[in-house]
Amino acid sequence: MIHSKHILAAAFLLAPILGWTQVISGVLSGPDGQPVPGAMVVWQEGGLGCVSDANGAFSFERPDTGHLHIVVIATSYVPDTTCNDGETGLAISLTPIELDAVEIKDSRQGIYIGMDGRKTEVITRTELEKDACCDLAGCFNTQASVEARTTNIITNSKELQVLGLAGVYNQLLIDGLPIFRGLSYTYGISGVPGPIVERIFVAKGAGSVIQGAESVTGQINVIPLDPRKADPLFLNIYGNSFGETQYNAHAALKRRNWSGVVALHSAQPGFFMDQDADSFRDMPALRRYHLMAKAVYRDDDSLGWSGSFNLRLLQETRIGGQDTRTGDLPVAPLKFTQETRFFQPEFWTKIGYRQNEKNKTNVYAAIQHHDQASHFGFTGYDARQLLGNLNAEHSTVWREQQQLKIGLSYRHLDLVENIQFSQPNPVKTFDGQYSTQERIPGAFLENTSFFWKERLTLIAGLRADHHNTFGWFFTPRGLLRFTPGRGFSARASAGTAFRTPLLFSENMQMLSTGRDIILQETLQPERAINLGINVDKTINLKHADGRIGVDGYHTIFLQQFFPDFDQDPGLILVSNFNGRSEGWGLQAETSWEFFQRTSIRVAYNYLEVFRGSGDQRKDLPFIAKHKVMGTWSIWTEGRRLHLDVSAHLYGRQRLPDTQNHPLGYTLPAFSNPYFLMNAQGAAKLDKKGILDLYLGVENITGFRQVRQIAGWESPFNTYFDPTFVWAPGRGREVFMGIRLRPMAGRKSQ
Repeated sequence: MIHSKHILAAAFLLAPILGWTQVISGVLSGPDGQPVPGAMVVWQEGGLGCVSDANGAFSFERPDTGHLHIVVIATSYVPDTTCNDGETGLAISLTPIELDAVEIKDSRQGIYIGMDGRKTEVITRTELEKDACCDLAGCFNTQASVEARTTNIITNSKELQVLGLAGVYNQLLIDGLPIFRGLSYTYGISGVPGPIVERIFVAKGAGSVIQGAESVTGQINVIPLDPRKADPLFLNIYGNSFGETQYNAHAALKRRNWSGVVALHSAQPGFFMDQDADSFRDMPALRRYHLMAKAVYRDDDSLGWSGSFNLRLLQETRIGGQDTRTGDLPVAPLKFTQETRFFQPEFWTKIGYRQNEKNKTNVYAAIQHHDQASHFGFTGYDARQLLGNLNAEHSTVWREQQQLKIGLSYRHLDLVENIQFSQPNPVKTFDGQYSTQERIPGAFLENTSFFWKERLTLIAGLRADHHNTFGWFFTPRGLLRFTPGRGFSARASAGTAFRTPLLFSENMQMLSTGRDIILQETLQPERAINLGINVDKTINLKHADGRIGVDGYHTIFLQQFFPDFDQDPGLILVSNFNGRSEGWGLQAETSWEFFQRTSIRVAYNYLEVFRGSGDQRKDLPFIAKHKVMGTWSIWTEGRRLHLDVSAHLYGRQRLPDTQNHPLGYTLPAFSNPYFLMNAQGAAKLDKKGILDLYLGVENITGFRQVRQIAGWESPFNTYFDPTFVWAPGRGREVFMGIRLRPMAGRKSQ
């Protein structure tokens, strides 16, 4: 329920107006007869009606489409749907939202497909609470489109992969702004606490040109807490069997046109664990402090001014590597240790002005600073980064069935990286200072056209960007959606992308290896084409609602940054790759809900990502060609008790080639298939939802990859490599937590 307003707000901007023939008018009121202003009155079959005025009155021209369903969406009221055959002078009485009603409705909307032109998976708080979701990397355990993969076991850094390609190829956004870049990329997804995430939008393939040209495989847009909907007071305490603890709290307040929320987060390290007896920590000691403050002025669908202002502070320390708790001081420096400390403040804002129902102007701005000091064994890495983004866009319905978005953008990046070796190293040669400056002004336009009574939608976009070093880049993208009947849609998309690689800050795991890094030439921007098709069908039966979807995407790189681990066992060769580099991704998924009490979801993924051709073709490492995911949930009335189970089956993965390594340092060419299962039970201990208790187990079977660090016996040897991670490394994890809402049922004011 709480998400319908945002879905229909998209319809407010995108839907065209068809053949008006009659004016429908009426008045909205609450149970005591008070008017309900600012509500959206929408005709369900396709377009916008209007927004109710201060007296609750509304009027709009009725489309000539036979009967229509009028949907009313108002804050703090249950959405209302009325079938209309031409009547006017309507009097619609709305019902205030009760807490249980919100929960029952939202329980059916854990993951759903958005109503906009592009296929977008929307992951709601209901879905996120089916697992512990300590950070953003843990928010995708119950869906199949995104995989969180560990890139370095010593630092436990992760990336979000879409279509089997590295995380840098999907564009990660927060509130629609691309601020995960460079230094903020490697630890960025772990630095977003799960409890502050309101929703996540996942779109695969060629995305909108509005956010930039970097999205090769898709976009992940993270929406943090909305103070207009957040609990007035919230506390979450979490702990697991490894001794790790997390604390989260937020407070929300609403006063007239303003609302705000302040959220605090702390993560504290657990026990020292070394299950492999290789002297290395299974997990780094992580200590994190996070503050987010967000203020919102009016709803962005209201006429006139609106705005959102956000501040985030992140401080983190990760300590890993070999055990230094015992031994004499002269010995300890010869052990391989890792430590990373950084401080990252950032501010972003969105200011909008709606001139009328057809015209709106938005300005987005973000600035981020990242200051990091770290070392990986004898390799020191200190870096600073200043990142800025500015986007100004105007949206207009310039004629019937046509909506245009046009705007300007600017990206600013200053990155300074210092690499030094604390001990003389005859093998490694890549020390020095590396400086990167990017100034990228750009312009874009995107037009949405509706045809054949909105059964056919065409989105066409183009942007032009000028890079201060590499010159002009043009990015065309398009999407065609066909909806011939209720509940069925088919889409085809195509588009190009380009991005400039940042060698060390986005591939920091290379610094942990014992290899030398050879930069053979100046890295050129990466260019790619993505083609995609998908079909979706919803099925509504008497006691069951379901969806079946099939996606297929093909990514073709025209030019790519290529770190070669296979050619020489002692080197990482870095060069531009102009040969054949492609990725194929197929996903088939079905989800069902029965009797509003239980739900299941099953998905299969086929991924084929390779470089070269003929006898020279080689699959990329650490990608399972075959993956199967299943989830099952069951709950009681009012969701007082809830049980959620998820299972993942991973096929074998190609591992980096070690056949030229000396005896004792060779590893298998492929990993073994493996199976993971997670489960969580949650209970509301009172009717108002003041106190929730949750208890769960991750990796129930206890499967883990043994000896994840290659060459662990000689950590300063050329063949030492902590990036050979293809499965979990620390086995079964039991966790427990409480969620406390002392003011449940009260308004945040």
